[in-house]
Amino acid sequence: AALLDFPDYYGRNLDALNDCMGEVAAGAYGVLPGATGLVLVLRHFDAFAAGHRYAASQLLDIVTGWAAEAARQDRQLLCLVESAS
Repeated sequence: AALLDFPDYYGRNLDALNDCMGEVAAGAYGVLPGATGLVLVLRHFDAFAAGHRYAASQLLDIVTGWAAEAARQDRQLLCLVESAS
């Protein structure tokens, strides 16, 4: 939330993440002015997914959905997922 400059009212759940990622995809926040896009890097994602399968799946669905929407708006939102396995 802090790295993407989410608002103070961010609810810290998947629904709130989905809402805020829509704003990130639109360039409302999370992207520096003048930047051509944003790259999210999810490190050690396999460790997170091992303990939180549903949340991990939903997180990837949220990010890929908004990345597609960003592309439709001529914006770039990429997500790199690091895994040891």
